[in-house]
This record gives sequence, C-alpha cells and structure tokens, in this order.
Amino acid sequence: MSYLDLAKRIQAELATVKPRPDVRLTLVDTLEMLSLMHDSIRAEYIAGALPWVLDSDPDLARRFHQTESDIDQLAGTGPTEPAWRAALDAHRAVWREVVTRYRAHRERETEHLKADPMPKLPEGTTVAVGYSYGDGEPGIWEHVR
Repeated sequence: MSYLDLAKRIQAELATVKPRPDVRLTLVDTLEMLSLMHDSIRAEYIAGALPWVLDSDPDLARRFHQTESDIDQLAGTGPTEPAWRAALDAHRAVWREVVTRYRAHRERETEHLKADPMPKLPEGTTVAVGYSYGDGEPGIWEHVR
C-alpha cells in the first residue's frame, strides 16, 4: 500500500469520527492531520501556482498567509479537534483557489497563443528569434529595431 493510499484511508477514517470539541489534540494527532492536508494539496498542486498567485493576487496572497498563520498559532496552543480541522480546511480551500485561478490563467494564456502566436510588431521591426534547448521550442527573446 502506497503512502498516498494509506493517507487517504486515514483521512476517510478521521472524517467518520466525530470531533471532540473540548479535548485538545496531541502533537501526533495534529501532525498526522497536517500531513494528510499536505498530501491532498500535493495531489492537486500545479507547479508555479503559488508564486504566480503571490505576485498577481494580493487578496488571495493575504488570505493564504492568514490561514497559514492561523495554523501556526493553533499548533502552538494544542488545538481542539474542531478548531484544528476548521483551520486546515480553510487553508486547504485557499490552496484549491490558488490552483484553480492558476489553471484558469494558464488556459487563458494558452488560448491567446493558439489564437495568435505571433505578437503584433510595429512596421519595419527586426526580431531576434532563438531556440531554447531546455524545452525544445523556438521563441522570441528580444525585439531589435
């Protein structure tokens, strides 16, 4: 059984157990739930999504940092199960929004390139075209007048 399968099984078992509102979680429990959250995020993540969102969407970046901070603060106090689950769920929801927005951004970019792959250049412009050995694609790196 892979680690991901085991994590999914544990997550399903944890979801069926009723939260105990007044009992503080042990360090092991908090780490286990945190690990399961990170596994679910890793399964959905698209490389480059977080840096793109942090640079392009201040509101989502603020919410990302806030939910991360909430988790850190709760971890230091020995959270109750409902509070810990709520903090993890809020952070997971922000991550999903990050991935969703990045995926939409990439699709818009792809559609734009499919529609017109050549940029509009002023009349009489000379373009330096090169080849990227990293991805095997030709590209335009600089415009020369």
